[in-house]
Amino acid sequence: MTKRITWTLSLLACAPLATSAFAELSCDYGTPHPAMPEEFKQYAFMIGEYKIEVHRPDPENVDTWSDTVSGEAFWRARYILDGMGILDEWFDRNPNEFPNTQRGVNVRLWDTKDNIWKVAWQYTADPEVHIIESELRDDGRLYLWRVAGDTRNVYFEEYADGHWARIQEERNEDGEWAPRSKLEAFRLSCGQSAKN
Repeated sequence: MTKRITWTLSLLACAPLATSAFAELSCDYGTPHPAMPEEFKQYAFMIGEYKIEVHRPDPENVDTWSDTVSGEAFWRARYILDGMGILDEWFDRNPNEFPNTQRGVNVRLWDTKDNIWKVAWQYTADPEVHIIESELRDDGRLYLWRVAGDTRNVYFEEYADGHWARIQEERNEDGEWAPRSKLEAFRLSCGQSAKN
């Protein structure tokens, strides 16, 4: 219960940042605090603004991704708390064209005691605060899971050309991990998501 209260207060404290900074489309995404450890760079790839292409499994071969884009969303991230945390916003659709689109927010903090990322996620269609942990594993991917329990396998991949993706897998009938969704992120110039 204490963790839930703490994270709820954390989200409430960051709410003005999410509202004002992104509404004004500031090109200042902040910088990491000099006291932060090396591990804090693990999420640096997501700082900025991104167009998100949503991919589903290929109906012809459910173990691979379809080339078809089933949706387009937007993601923005910046450093907060004087560079000691990261706040990122998710938009189901371009908020300029669809002002009532659903949206969500993550607050990411590096826990120096437990050496793990602690994340709080909240979404307008499901306002419950989800407490998430995240870590970099030996395969070079950042994995994340809900502390209350998770039936998904979720991780981030970075690609040589600079874009990245959030991959979600679920168990198939044979109990093996199978693709469920791929959110592929392509960097936009500052403020471009509001213009296009």
